[in-house]
Amino acid sequence: MLIRGIGERRWLGLIVLVGAMAALAGLPVPPASAASDPLVVRPLLNRTLPTSQVPVAMANALGGTSPAAWAASAPVPAVRSSTAAGDTASAVKSFRSSMSAELRQYLTTYGSRLAEAERARVDALIAEADADLARLSNLAASTATWERRGNRSRAQRAARAAVTAFDTSYARAEAAVNEMTPILQPHLNLFEALDAKAALDQRMAAYRNLGGQLRNVQASLRN
Repeated sequence: MLIRGIGERRWLGLIVLVGAMAALAGLPVPPASAASDPLVVRPLLNRTLPTSQVPVAMANALGGTSPAAWAASAPVPAVRSSTAAGDTASAVKSFRSSMSAELRQYLTTYGSRLAEAERARVDALIAEADADLARLSNLAASTATWERRGNRSRAQRAARAAVTAFDTSYARAEAAVNEMTPILQPHLNLFEALDAKAALDQRMAAYRNLGGQLRNVQASLRN
């Protein structure tokens, strides 16, 4: 059966989600025992809710928790213990590449649903985020270069500048997310909104981890 192969936590979460969708769609809410029956679940999963109901559906599907509170409670991956400047520079470069591609993919997928002014603003925010990450990547690479050449004082200055650049870029990224969310949210259905939120939480957690790595490199150069 479709649902029986899912772990207990996902199974319980699906029951809540199905109930929320049914209630919003004006359908009878199935009992917990019915959630294991694909004949009950599939028709509900295939329904597309009006976009105006997405924020409410998200909150109800998450047990009454707002999307912002759910994001705050999401687990954050542990910061890598490596203090090697070269490894960190590679991680920043890789993150910039994947983040830029993912943001552009969002614009490609959902851009046609946006008004011209909305699309232009989202495009500008994505460009700003990429520019911030490009600067961060350059500073991390510079730190690695000076460390490799044995110029500790220049490596320390570059590492300090990289940490400062990270703090600035992360704050700007959070502000961009807060601005983009109300622009995109009305144009997404329930599952698109949940998927986008989960992907964004994961990316922002990885971004925070980069900051931890950059601080580790800075600390190692002080010793």
